[in-house]
Amino acid sequence: MTPNRHTVTAADFRALAQGRGGRSALAALAAGQYSKVLLLLRAVADLSRSRRHAMAPVTTEAYDALCEVHRAHPGPTREVIMYPTVGAWAAATVRQLIRGEADARPERLAGVTASVAIRAGVPLTLPVPRDGEQVDLPALGRLRVPGTDTDLVRLRWDGSAGSVGRVALPGDLALDDANWQAIRRVGFGPLALAIDDVDPYRPAGDRVLRDRLAPAEAERWGERMARGWHLLRDGHPEFSDEVLTILSAIVPLDGAARLSSTSRTAFGALSMSYPPGPRITAETLAHEVQHAKLGALCDLFDLTVARSGQLFSAPWRPDLRPADALLQGIYAHLGVTRFWRAQARREEDIRLRLPALRLFAKWRAATLATAKALAASAELTPMGREFTDVMIKVLLEWNDEPVPGAALAPGRVGPPPESLNGSVMK
Repeated sequence: MTPNRHTVTAADFRALAQGRGGRSALAALAAGQYSKVLLLLRAVADLSRSRRHAMAPVTTEAYDALCEVHRAHPGPTREVIMYPTVGAWAAATVRQLIRGEADARPERLAGVTASVAIRAGVPLTLPVPRDGEQVDLPALGRLRVPGTDTDLVRLRWDGSAGSVGRVALPGDLALDDANWQAIRRVGFGPLALAIDDVDPYRPAGDRVLRDRLAPAEAERWGERMARGWHLLRDGHPEFSDEVLTILSAIVPLDGAARLSSTSRTAFGALSMSYPPGPRITAETLAHEVQHAKLGALCDLFDLTVARSGQLFSAPWRPDLRPADALLQGIYAHLGVTRFWRAQARREEDIRLRLPALRLFAKWRAATLATAKALAASAELTPMGREFTDVMIKVLLEWNDEPVPGAALAPGRVGPPPESLNGSVMK
């Protein structure tokens, strides 16, 4: 599994800096992320051996088997390897192995290999790790394997059916049974998303993960996501195309407040609290896909210099932010501003149009001022300065667009039905 060298054309770089992307730019970012995870998986295997980890033999066997399946079935291999929690686990494990931390679990690579073989329909026999009574198969689900006498159990898969230890895998891995918790998937139009409430490496940031959703609740999550997606599809095609290309999994978060986040190591995952109305759900998708794009771009190029300790204020957060985090916030709110600009033009009801215009005016001013502050610092590389200058140019153009005075007077604009102003932003 050899990663490729990656480039982004000047035209794609400029499109990304404008807050857009396009198919070729997004394909370049996704290809870079795939190579990144391949490198991380190789590093897990190599470090487990060089650091003489107790599970190095199991890890090596799993890696060798993964390479064999990849050669014959690159498509299914990519599908599993690009599942967000695989990258999250691999990145965490590499850090732990480098630091010599005792809780590093390189043998979890066997679960990745097992998932790839199952997805590809390739026979495989392999020891896989167990956490207590649970065996995790990334991108597929979690199997309960009773007994705690050993940390490893043998997975046997004949290409269409199999077992782990003495427990049979279900005939349909998309459905729960007595011992199996499937990663549920919801689809609406061309968009299919996993609702992951089982993988131990699903990203939460500093938030609290939801426990396993009841079937009816998972269905409601899917319905709410569908409403937001349809709003993007019908009125914001650029955003909907980006969501379709990048997003693969929703991670439910606990809490009544509106929360959402993305992880640099879990490309394609969106962690969020229960989706509110369609406009806020659509705005959240637009906001977070910006973070995903910029995170993937920053894995290819340095846009900020090594941290100097300088901190900046951000109008969307109470704490001070270093330059790299500030750039992420600026880029995300460039997307938020673009969303409300387009949404205001679509709203026929004045009670919805005025709040949308107010949010457009609010975020264009705040984002422009913050981008100018970053551009005036010495925290950007030449490429980062070019990127920020393009963002500023877009925001200056929007700043010249007239906004009715009624939209700028909060006392004269009632809140829309789904509370357009209640948000927690990065």
